Amino acid sequence: MSFASVLSLLHARNTFTRHVRLATTSGLICVAAVSGGVAWAAPSAVEEVTQLLDQGKAQEAARRAQGHLKQNANDVQMRFLQGVIAAELKNYSQAIDIFTALTQGYPSLPEPYNNLAVLHAAKGDERKAAQVLEQAIRTNPSYATAHENLGDLYARMASDAYAKALQLDGSRQAIQPKLLLIKQIFPGQTAVAASSTTVAVTQSPEPVAKPAAKAVAVEPAPRTTPAVVAEAPAVQAKTEPAQPESANEKKPLAVSLQIEQAVQRWAEAWASQDMKAYYATYSERFQPASGETLSQWKTERKNRIISKNTITVAVRELKVAVQGNAATASFRQHYAAGSYKATTRKTLHLQREGGQWLITREDTGA
Repeated sequence: MSFASVLSLLHARNTFTRHVRLATTSGLICVAAVSGGVAWAAPSAVEEVTQLLDQGKAQEAARRAQGHLKQNANDVQMRFLQGVIAAELKNYSQAIDIFTALTQGYPSLPEPYNNLAVLHAAKGDERKAAQVLEQAIRTNPSYATAHENLGDLYARMASDAYAKALQLDGSRQAIQPKLLLIKQIFPGQTAVAASSTTVAVTQSPEPVAKPAAKAVAVEPAPRTTPAVVAEAPAVQAKTEPAQPESANEKKPLAVSLQIEQAVQRWAEAWASQDMKAYYATYSERFQPASGETLSQWKTERKNRIISKNTITVAVRELKVAVQGNAATASFRQHYAAGSYKATTRKTLHLQREGGQWLITREDTGA
């Protein structure tokens, strides 16, 4: 895999847990006092350099970033962005040095670990990349991007080992990981991570394999109003008429069932890689935890999902809570794609819209 494949930059935002305020209007970082001596750029400085990078003016972005850092050497956000610019300009050694320094200076931030791992993987050093991603996950266990990148790396490493064991033709291509380079560090929601993308490593096609059946399992939610069955006495002269179940008892069960079915449709669409059905389970008001737009999130999810040969999604320990037209569905998610398997806690926030329960937010690791 060449380094050039690192360079398809997409505009996105990533979140992490820190003591920083977030501007409610622009979504950019406000000047704030941060524990541990972390300094942040004023919104205008980061925004200006980011816009230059998005416009393809990487050289000018590099000059602006360097000029800013001469006056603000400890600005972690701009230093991080400088590493992304270095990757864009194919200065890979410089990018690795920048992200390595950030992991050493700010070991609690997962994003520099992620980008360092992407660059190591692009060099062909998957084992070192995996070690760095594992460190990112130890830093923030709910950091979804690192989990998915690590899964793709393990899939490739397993494929390579299998190919060597069978002494396959060297011309046969192994699975290439599609790793994501994060573009910026954006403080935000606590312990919330989603599948956020900024830079996708373009992959070679995976070898054609015999399709495997998609598996989806959704366990029903525990009933909050269990049915009560009265035992008949040994001798009964008269049968008492059954008491009709009240409407209030039926309603919670009916609503819970609707939400269970909505979760099942979501899992089935994901496992079957039916993107139209998958998108249909989300509200147009869905808010990606990474700060991306809905359109950017859809593009990223499509690239993630359709790149897999097979996907299995199982939902376990489903618990539903309803409050008016809002609900939450919390469960343990068992995910498998190829040889990669992962189990995480997930919470879907749903809203009733037009008679349907649609997802408005996802929390991972909650």
